[in-house]
Amino acid sequence: MRALLDTHTFIWWDGEPSRLSPRVLALLQDPSCEVLLSVVSLWEMLIKSQLGKMTIRLPLAEIVAQQVDNGLTVLPVTISMVTGRTVRPSIMSSTWKDCLPYTRTRSIVS
Repeated sequence: MRALLDTHTFIWWDGEPSRLSPRVLALLQDPSCEVLLSVVSLWEMLIKSQLGKMTIRLPLAEIVAQQVDNGLTVLPVTISMVTGRTVRPSIMSSTWKDCLPYTRTRSIVS
C-alpha cells in the first residue's frame, strides 16, 4: 500500500504524532506501507516558516533527511505535470494532490 501525506500529516508525523488518529499512525508505522510526500508540501512548509506562519523543529533539510532515512519517498514535480502532458487536473482543483498521477496511492488525513 502507498500513503500520500498532506503537509499537516507530515508535520504531525514528524513532530507531533499524538495529533494523528490511531488508524493513520498504524498505517504510517506499517513497514509494508510506502510513505510518499510531494515536494510541493516541502515548499509549502518552507514558505510558511519563512512567513512566520509555521514553526518547524529543525531546518527542513534535516527533517527531510531523517524521514528519507526512515523510508519516506519525496515525489518530484515534473515539467510534464505542470504543462499538462501527464495529467489534466480540473481547473477548479484546489490541491496539488489532485494533480499527482500516481495510481493506487492512498491519501490520508488525520
